[in-house]
Amino acid sequence: MGKNAFFDAYLYDDADEDSVCDMLEIAILESDPDSKDSDGDTLTDFEEIVYSNTSPINKNTSGLSVTDADDDADGDKLTNREEILANTNPQLDDSDLDGINDYDELKKYKIDPNNEDSDNDGIIDGDEIKLGLKPDSDKSDGQTPDNQRTFENKISASNDLLSHINTEDTPYEVSIDIKSAGNIEKTLTIHTGAFSNTSEDDRFIGKSIMFSYDEKLTVDTAKIYFKPKSIDGSIENYMIFEFFPETNYLLPVETKYTSDSAYVETNELGTFTLVKIKDSSRSSTSVKMAPYNVLADEKSEISVGKNDVVYDYELGALEVAFFVDISGSLTDNLEETKKSIHDCSQAIFEHSNNAYVEIIGYYTAPNLSANKLIVYNDSANDTLFNSIDSVDEALEELSPSITDTKNTLNSAIFTLDGQKDNLFSNDNSQKYAFIMSNSDYSFTNGNEYKLTIPIAVRDSFEEIYDSTIHLNFLLSKGIFANTTAVNNLKAACKPYNFGVYSNSETGYFGNTGFARIYSDAITDIFKESICYITALTPQKVPTEVNRNAFLNSLPSSYDKSKVPAADANGNINFKDAAVKIGAADYDENGNLVFPSMLDVCSYNELTRIGYEQYMKNRSTSERLIAGSIQITPFSDKILYEDTDGDGIINKFDLSPEVPIDSSFKLINSIDSVTIDDVISASYKEIIETSKNNHGSIESDWNDGLKDKVINKIMVLGGYTNFSRTALYLDEGMFRFGSTPNGSRALNHYLANNGKDLYIDLYIPLGAVAVQRNKYYNQMNSFFDMVEQTIKPGKKYCFSTTAYPNKDIWQVDYKDRSLDFNTYGQIEDDCFLAIGGANNALVSEVTIDESTNDIKQYNAKIIYYLYDFYDWDGTEEKDLDNLNKYGKAKGFRTIGTYTFDISWVHGARYPNSVNQSELSTTSFEGINDYDKLKNSYHNALNWYNVKNIL
Repeated sequence: MGKNAFFDAYLYDDADEDSVCDMLEIAILESDPDSKDSDGDTLTDFEEIVYSNTSPINKNTSGLSVTDADDDADGDKLTNREEILANTNPQLDDSDLDGINDYDELKKYKIDPNNEDSDNDGIIDGDEIKLGLKPDSDKSDGQTPDNQRTFENKISASNDLLSHINTEDTPYEVSIDIKSAGNIEKTLTIHTGAFSNTSEDDRFIGKSIMFSYDEKLTVDTAKIYFKPKSIDGSIENYMIFEFFPETNYLLPVETKYTSDSAYVETNELGTFTLVKIKDSSRSSTSVKMAPYNVLADEKSEISVGKNDVVYDYELGALEVAFFVDISGSLTDNLEETKKSIHDCSQAIFEHSNNAYVEIIGYYTAPNLSANKLIVYNDSANDTLFNSIDSVDEALEELSPSITDTKNTLNSAIFTLDGQKDNLFSNDNSQKYAFIMSNSDYSFTNGNEYKLTIPIAVRDSFEEIYDSTIHLNFLLSKGIFANTTAVNNLKAACKPYNFGVYSNSETGYFGNTGFARIYSDAITDIFKESICYITALTPQKVPTEVNRNAFLNSLPSSYDKSKVPAADANGNINFKDAAVKIGAADYDENGNLVFPSMLDVCSYNELTRIGYEQYMKNRSTSERLIAGSIQITPFSDKILYEDTDGDGIINKFDLSPEVPIDSSFKLINSIDSVTIDDVISASYKEIIETSKNNHGSIESDWNDGLKDKVINKIMVLGGYTNFSRTALYLDEGMFRFGSTPNGSRALNHYLANNGKDLYIDLYIPLGAVAVQRNKYYNQMNSFFDMVEQTIKPGKKYCFSTTAYPNKDIWQVDYKDRSLDFNTYGQIEDDCFLAIGGANNALVSEVTIDESTNDIKQYNAKIIYYLYDFYDWDGTEEKDLDNLNKYGKAKGFRTIGTYTFDISWVHGARYPNSVNQSELSTTSFEGINDYDKLKNSYHNALNWYNVKNIL
């Protein structure tokens, strides 16, 4: 054809210079190749085809009394002519998709209708209007940047954001008061957290709630309220805990109360859960403690009351000396210090029949001009106490002996060193010394600890250590402000494993250093430390664990490839595995060491206060032992064997030795899944590459590119019969746009914003055979997996697997009918909008088993379609180049289809149907509650409304 000069002239010439080639004008459009405006409506032929989507040969395309130039196709109160002059999209009432229609942007707010953030302050224009800000100024008040302006938001329990959380089945109502910068309705997401399915502990009230947000929201403060529907005793019997998914730590946070609610006040949102910490029938917490076992139902349980202990152990022979700073600095913390000594002594006497306590007051003036050493005695003048009554009698006498607050710590150290043989007379006893100080003199005086620890003090440490005395320094919180001096003391103590601890805000020491006594005792009994495993229940560290259980219990932040291979029984050495993944270390004596719960809680002010609050609700013995309990990153999935390694523990796996279909995986909850979780890494790379290519080539829009593009848009590369889909004649009447979804997608591409385009998935699923057949086959494979995997009495959550290098469920809309009929038009439309795409699903499944052994499976399904709309890899290089020239931008097309479905064991969809069989939507043994039937009819009705069918 290229040799035909007449044809070539029509193909390449543009006599009227309207950017539409003569061939298209004569052969297809029937417009005048010698006139830029064939129908005289003041819009050029090019503008009508590309922008206004009107006929270039009919000045009244809509059939209304107005011309195409004066028509308002998108209903935004701007005419097509006004939109073309403003470079907005006449087919979209909001060209930049910022939530404000084009008319208001141009006429009311005087801002750019093609820029979602006209003032470039990081907040899109529509959000600024909702927040009462000015979209044309990055400082609406003339002072504070808009992206730093905070607003009070009260999200009540009835708010739509919480409608899926606060249901009839939820044992509480959640609400949130949040002060933040940004549009909270668009940026805050609330759903059940991953922790919800990791523990079956009945102390957790309902599911955990995860609050997440994107970078467009800045949280100043938030109050998250949990209001139990039924309160056992006082509301203060409950506390809020925060789950940290990167470490699997579940930690208490500072909990505040109203008359009927518990709430946490924080500036960092996360995953929170309500915990019952105290039984109203007891005066202290009811705590379940158990040694490590493979299966949870094999655990023994011990209820802990007011004076019970976590483990039934005997401390043995014990000698404890308290050296108390009796300078004037004791005045403020006198009562708290007495209580600290009382509580520790009481716990000691409860667990040792051979324990003695001494209390010694010390004061030495800095210039050595004064020195006091008081050994306190009870009413019988004894200085060695073996009962709590004797201790309390001695404490009655404890008081500051001088007003001077400057007291040197060295005097207590030297006294302990000099008197150690007299203080500790039993060679077979465990020996502990606690030096308690409120004076910061030794830490602020340049001649003492600020520079270095004196050699004489280090020598005393050596002597004390050689005498097998466990020395601990209990210092007031204010002393720790002298970081250098405190660190010097810690460094000097480290070789001897001496402790340096801080008291709480109230001056109470009981939750810190005294736990050392109990740590030593338990280590001696069990030969290993005790660990929390994502719950409130301490466990004995196991020797061996099932390797798959170990893997299942790890958070994603750990490198699972470092986990050692299993032995012939599928087990691994727990200690070695924990060290190899970096979760623990060995100390100098070869003992496995994890962080203590106290240490972990101390990293964060909210959890530090929460720890102290939690401990106040527990008995003295529980409080003291908890300080030594170590905390691990392993969820309690480590307690359950998983022979086939598919993430489903044997207890709940119908085929424990056969892994599930690799196309599926077990997940914690469907509530927290997003479209990004089901897309493969390779597909995400394709999207990222297209984004990087956007605007990568410089080109002049007027260098002929418009001519090439309009030609390609008109013919769409021969993929579809243009004359019957994009433009066609109907009974002599010219019509445009018989592919509404395809046209919408193309317009979205040319809008050049790259935002996700959401489609109604019921349309292709209801009326496109290729998608329906894929759906049938995908659901059948889902049915197969479920029937081979699940057992009654348990709720399971699954998703399709997002492999790194492929998407498992692919659907190609190009594989469609070539006949021009009702379905053919729909197929063409969906192909132009979607093309090659992918499907995925997430599901929540249960099983009912009747008395006659007929199994019925029930599932809640979220079915996805996702595609990336660009022209890369097609013959339409000019359309692809639009992205590279920065004149159009690729985007994700996303569709979701949510439904409930039930089926009896063995029921299946047909393998395939043709177009004429799409109306058959009922199948024996399968009940989707008319969802598919409605999709079919709704799809046809939708096209009828569009006047396409």
